[in-house]
Amino acid sequence: MDASPEAKAVKKLPIDQVSKVPLEAPLDIHKLDLPDGLKQLLENKKCDLNFLLQVEPAVLAQQLGIDEDIAKLITKAAKDANSK
Repeated sequence: MDASPEAKAVKKLPIDQVSKVPLEAPLDIHKLDLPDGLKQLLENKKCDLNFLLQVEPAVLAQQLGIDEDIAKLITKAAKDANSK
């Protein structure tokens, strides 16, 4: 399934420019199944769950200065938490 042009655009925006889309049940970054150091990094960079659900791992890795495999773990944890 192809993403809409708007969704594709969001995936390329810097963290602080992603529009806030309310979730049915917003989750705190600290509730993600991730090591505390990654949670702290996400909090320091002001990443929220909405952003993590929309961003491509390669973009997240670049913006946070982390390995793309770690970014994939973060986005997976966000998707897993959102599906609960």
